[in-house]
Amino acid sequence: MNYNANGITLTSCPTGTNQYVNDTGYTMCCDGQVDSGWCNGEDVCSLSEGTSDLPTCSQWRAAYLKDKGRVRCPASMPNYFERKTASGCTNQQLNADGSWPLNDPDPNYSKGMEGFSNSITPPKTKCILYNNRKDQLGKIDSCENIKHLEETSCFSRFTNEKREMVPVGEGEFPAIVYCIHQPPPPPASGALSRFTQAVSSVFNTVYCIPVNTVDRFLKELTTTDQYINIKNSAGGWPIGFKKAFCNVAERNILQKSPVITDKQLEKFNPMTGV
Repeated sequence: MNYNANGITLTSCPTGTNQYVNDTGYTMCCDGQVDSGWCNGEDVCSLSEGTSDLPTCSQWRAAYLKDKGRVRCPASMPNYFERKTASGCTNQQLNADGSWPLNDPDPNYSKGMEGFSNSITPPKTKCILYNNRKDQLGKIDSCENIKHLEETSCFSRFTNEKREMVPVGEGEFPAIVYCIHQPPPPPASGALSRFTQAVSSVFNTVYCIPVNTVDRFLKELTTTDQYINIKNSAGGWPIGFKKAFCNVAERNILQKSPVITDKQLEKFNPMTGV
């Protein structure tokens, strides 16, 4: 197997393993108890030299972080970091042991996440993997919310939309994503023309809610049976609320024709699209 340390340098055994020196003089890390120089379990890595079958602990740590990042990190912040008090993702290079972004000052290292969270603006360089579901869904700087924001598809035909995430109830409830479609302004020259252009831009901007963010919100706040019932009965929701969904706005506003009339909207289910 080809191992790569990717700049990680580990000088002690990974958490949960025990260090010992084997009969060849190599310092090893065992995932079980060590008895008289023998590992009663499996060797995880070596603090000496690696082999084709066993990585060095630096290589093991790098592979561990990469695997975690592949599953848990948003695409914009693919590098997973982990320490005893916190874990998260970043788009920066990691420090030597992979516990924090290399060039990111961390004044609260010994305090866990105290003072780190930003409840208003999504982070641009790192996010946090909170230990409880409420914070994972409620805090704007959580990696799960950043992934949700990045993976949200607003429209089927338009790609120049903006997506923004806002907290709900100061983080007490899952944050929601809303989409903004602003058509390109027509050419303008002269003060009056530019004023008209600006006004037109405001009135032609479309704000809407994507189905997946509503779906996530409902799943988290209801039982399975309640969720299924609410989703299936969405055809009975108020027409004004249905018009706030992106799949309705795209057809009725952005295509410049009332594809779904108010009469049709009475039975239309925005959660299923039919």
